[in-house]
Amino acid sequence: MDKIEQILDSNEESGGILKEILRTPLFKDIIRDYLNNIDPKNGASMIKTLIWEDPEVILSIMGTIPAIINWVIGALSEMGKQIAGAFPPQLLKAFIVNIGGDIDKDTFKEGLNAYGKLIKGILDASPELRVAIIDGIKGPGAKAIGSGVNFALRYINKIHEEDPKLIGEIISGVISSIDTKEFSDASNTLVGAVLDQRPPFVSWGLRMIGGRLRAKFKRGK
Repeated sequence: MDKIEQILDSNEESGGILKEILRTPLFKDIIRDYLNNIDPKNGASMIKTLIWEDPEVILSIMGTIPAIINWVIGALSEMGKQIAGAFPPQLLKAFIVNIGGDIDKDTFKEGLNAYGKLIKGILDASPELRVAIIDGIKGPGAKAIGSGVNFALRYINKIHEEDPKLIGEIISGVISSIDTKEFSDASNTLVGAVLDQRPPFVSWGLRMIGGRLRAKFKRGK
């Protein structure tokens, strides 16, 4: 038994079994046909069945979530590395646009709302979890967030160069959906935290005002 497990582990690490499966045209056709004809509504009904027919099964599955998340993170990370060097950006852009058009946006919103309520309930009932999350954010999480912000800022600048009106349209749609009270409270907290760092706001503010004046001057010509 141990010998069989060692062989399976060895094949899994080297991708041997997966390679052989992917070399089988019939298997690829079966997978392709199944995925193309899958009914999105079946996902919701399957979860209801798993939870209410046998709760022990779903609890067992939930116990493996950390391992699954780590597996998915590793897989997505490697996928990004492989795709970045193998496919041209224009091809990826067209592919992503097609994916975005096929996603059920209403169901996606419902899922976000459901998980938002779920996470809020967990955090309200688990002060120790909130502390652990805050500690994680203060450490490596802060650097990761900073890197993400830098990437987002560069992308926003690039979008603005290509279409100056697009960012305004996006912000308008976002603001119309924001809870004003929560936004006000969070803004006060974030602004206070940023000001405590004594950033160079004077020079930044002057540059922004100057840029706005130049833009209005150009539009007035």
